[in-house]
Amino acid sequence: MTIPTHSYDHRDYEIVVSQTPPYSQAAIYPTEPNLPPVDWQLVPIRAADVKGALDLAMRRINEAYARRADQAAASNAS
Repeated sequence: MTIPTHSYDHRDYEIVVSQTPPYSQAAIYPTEPNLPPVDWQLVPIRAADVKGALDLAMRRINEAYARRADQAAASNAS
């Protein structure tokens, strides 16, 4: 059995969404070195459909960039 997958690019990451009923699940892979780490394995990214899983994955990536910016601002302030 082949699991349908969809691949998307977002902020130098590849997001691969697989449809495995009853939900879709996203995996996130960096395409460049030195990108902020995005943990998608400890807390899986799952939603009822592909769009929902993609949206959650994009949010997880954006949060990683925000954490990196906050850390940089904190270290510059000290």
